[in-house]
Amino acid sequence: MDVNGNAALKLPGSVETPPLACWPRVEPMGRPGWSGLVKRAKYQLRLLLSAPLRPQYLQAVSQHPAWRELHRRHPECYYPALSHFLDRRFGLRHRFQVALADLRQAEACFGPHLSLRLANGESVPLWSLTPDCHVTLSLNEVSWHEGRWMLSLRNGQGQRLYSLSFGFLPCGALLVGTVQGPRPEVEDVEERIRELTKSAEGLRPPYLLFEALRAAAAAWGVSALVGIDPAHHVKGRWNLRSRRLRFDYRRFWSEVGASQRGDGYWQAGLQPLPRDLSEVPSRKRAMYRRRWAMLGDLAQSLQDVLRAAR
Repeated sequence: MDVNGNAALKLPGSVETPPLACWPRVEPMGRPGWSGLVKRAKYQLRLLLSAPLRPQYLQAVSQHPAWRELHRRHPECYYPALSHFLDRRFGLRHRFQVALADLRQAEACFGPHLSLRLANGESVPLWSLTPDCHVTLSLNEVSWHEGRWMLSLRNGQGQRLYSLSFGFLPCGALLVGTVQGPRPEVEDVEERIRELTKSAEGLRPPYLLFEALRAAAAAWGVSALVGIDPAHHVKGRWNLRSRRLRFDYRRFWSEVGASQRGDGYWQAGLQPLPRDLSEVPSRKRAMYRRRWAMLGDLAQSLQDVLRAAR
């Protein structure tokens, strides 16, 4: 259609230009009352400041069917580039660069078919711990600010039991933005976690998920696997950190074999740390053999599924 609403003339052999994505208006981002007024005012200010940066982002989104569908279905995913995304130290220009790099790297890793499935809101099963517990890849259903993508452990009803959110940095590294525990509405959650840990040969759910992400990162060929330090978490402002971040990130990164870098990230290897069985108490050696066999099966399954899903 032209500007007057008439059907546009399509020349033989011409390539149809995809419709340009549109930045959301302020209304979907607002809330009623005074808090909504403040939020809308902030949004308008951020729109003004980001005006030179948004056209490139919109053009990139418009040219990719999966990301165009992602932003059409979830207009809220525009917002992190204006506010916070993955690392609270990123400035406005850097956030836009990271948000675009994240989409481009995700496309390269996921492939067009899997990208479109995720954009349509599918949770893609990658591996089964038990008949009632699966590792899935999906959009982040908790907070877009902490990464667009999520690996989660879900039960047979699709309820999220544990999750890791992540995004891709311009350097090609995969950054873990957050680790989330069970949702409040999950029944008998403590018993479920005990059962999961037992099924995973003593490996607790967040550590099992990290090993799944490590295997996925290796399959995707990312340059590095890094974790955010709580000081730079998007919810890690100094006066709110103790209330918002209940998970002990530094202990977690240390226990998965990550080392602290000078730039505020923790870097983990793309392969699990080898462990000498002689260091394991004799009464636990059989369990560790089963655990290593399970992790080998997980890595192979993820590699096969991700290759087929592309």
